[in-house]
Order: sequence, then structure tokens, then C-alpha cells
Amino acid sequence: MAQDQEIQAISYTLQILEEQANMLNERQGYYLETLQGLQITQVTIDELEHLPDNHEIILPIGNRAFLKAKVQEPSKILVAIGRDVILEKTLPDAREYTRKMMDEIKDAQTKTKDQLSQVLKKMDELKGALNQKMGSGSAGEEFPSGFTM
Repeated sequence: MAQDQEIQAISYTLQILEEQANMLNERQGYYLETLQGLQITQVTIDELEHLPDNHEIILPIGNRAFLKAKVQEPSKILVAIGRDVILEKTLPDAREYTRKMMDEIKDAQTKTKDQLSQVLKKMDELKGALNQKMGSGSAGEEFPSGFTM
């Protein structure tokens, strides 16, 4: 009976760890998407340096919809720095702000990757313990919580 409770406890812990791993994977996806957006911003800032005042552009306003617009002053852009907070910045300042944001995202990405590695390692250890408790040594066996070895 005590062994059944241990198996249940291990299975429950594995389920929690699996949820944590999924959350960390989702966070990594968010970081990747954010980094890609910031890289596009960096490229756009670089291109703005070469635009003359009142240069006409096509501005996307939705799915397959565009608007013709003129960039009145390409040497200054509006940068969202927080929720509902937008500041006008020069191109060099905007580039630096974007670089700092990218550095912060990369740091968070590294920390999340480390956390995910720890969770996966713990899951492997618990799967091994569960395998031992169930008295099986065969790979690929299905465990109560839906995990496979």
C-alpha cells in the first residue's frame, strides 16, 4: 500500500513538472517572438537613417490592408516604453533602447532555458524512480500519468 502511495506521489509530481516544462517552453516561444520583433525594429531603425523628410511609405494597417503615408521626420520615432507610455526618441536613442531590451530578453531566455533543463532533469530522475518502483526495466513502458520512458 505504501508503494502505491509513493507511485501516486511520483506520478503527481511528474504531472506538475510537465506543466512547468510546458509553461517554460511557452515562455521561450514568447521570448523568441519578441526577439524577432526587436530585430526587425533594429533593421527598420537602421533604414530610417537614410530616408529623407516626407518620404512616402506604405504602412500596413491590418491583414492585407495598407495605407500610404509620409514619414515627416524620420530622425525621430515613437517608442513604447511601457503600458500606454510612448516617448519620442532619436534614432540612436531608439536603437540603444531596443538593444537593451534585446539584452534583457536574452538574459531571461537563458534563465528560462536553465530552469527548463532543471525541470527536465528532475523529470528524468522521477521517471527512473517510478520505473524502479513499478519493477520494470523496459524502455517505452507507459506510466500512470501518461509519461513514457
